Amino acid sequence: MAKQERQVIKTSGERAMITDIQRFSVHDGTGIRTMIFFKGCPLRCQWCQNPETRSPYTELLLTQNRCINCGACEEACESHAVISGVLTDRKRCTLCGSCTEVCCTDARKLAGRYYDMDTVLEKILSDRTFYRYSEGGVTLSGGEPAYQAGFARNLLSRVSEEGIHTAVETCGACSWAAMESILEYTDMVLYDVKHTDSLIHKKYTGMGNEQIIQNLLKIGQLKKTLIIRIPFIPGVNDGEENLVKTAEYAKLCHAKQVHILPFHQMGLSKWTALDEMYEFAMVKEPDFDTLQAAVAIFESEGLSVNVGGYGN
Repeated sequence: MAKQERQVIKTSGERAMITDIQRFSVHDGTGIRTMIFFKGCPLRCQWCQNPETRSPYTELLLTQNRCINCGACEEACESHAVISGVLTDRKRCTLCGSCTEVCCTDARKLAGRYYDMDTVLEKILSDRTFYRYSEGGVTLSGGEPAYQAGFARNLLSRVSEEGIHTAVETCGACSWAAMESILEYTDMVLYDVKHTDSLIHKKYTGMGNEQIIQNLLKIGQLKKTLIIRIPFIPGVNDGEENLVKTAEYAKLCHAKQVHILPFHQMGLSKWTALDEMYEFAMVKEPDFDTLQAAVAIFESEGLSVNVGGYGN
């Protein structure tokens, strides 16, 4: 697909590049939820747990320890990008998907494909009963939903018309126009605050936080149900000064709750499958005492805290 055509799809709202539609989720919002993972994100967080959602385009995931060297992928690849089954020349790879279609062990997968509105809605509405009895709904995640704001807004509008609760997870790194357009039909906002210091934020995410903080403050004025989320990364944003400042923002914006999301290594396999270097491979998960100290800081400011992001 040509770059120009991709841009038209990105802005038209008719289709969206999505990596996964996850049903029966019990976190990132209330009750049982359907998660829509949009592809494409303006940030490059070094600890990202969903690196396959960063690029707005389709990517190949290759999990070598699942490969049984059957040779089917090498035979199917017309561009001769497969090397001895377990390797891929990514410069030659056209992402046609031929190798993934014949892979019997799911060692090869494509991350991201275009969905139209009717297909996504059909999947969402099939679980309407679960939303009703669990007070659940739909959560747009990613990546960054505002990266494909046209489709995200249209989808949220259609879901809201069906009386289904809507939530959006966002890093906040987008224009206010894009953010405002999707918030019109959003019941709950789960907003990432990765660091309050712009220079440190840029060091670890590739972008300063000025726009992110500005959007957060504007959301605080809309009286939306707002949850501040902190990806809790040892050695990056677990310091007292940063946590106290985050608490100040949470209070200023009348956040319903603060979610502390402890760092883990479950994303490591995805970085490996993308043949990308993961700089946080040796970082350890935060210990209990460190997490409790963080919780105490927010509770001392009168804020409700949830470790792990389950429920609301």
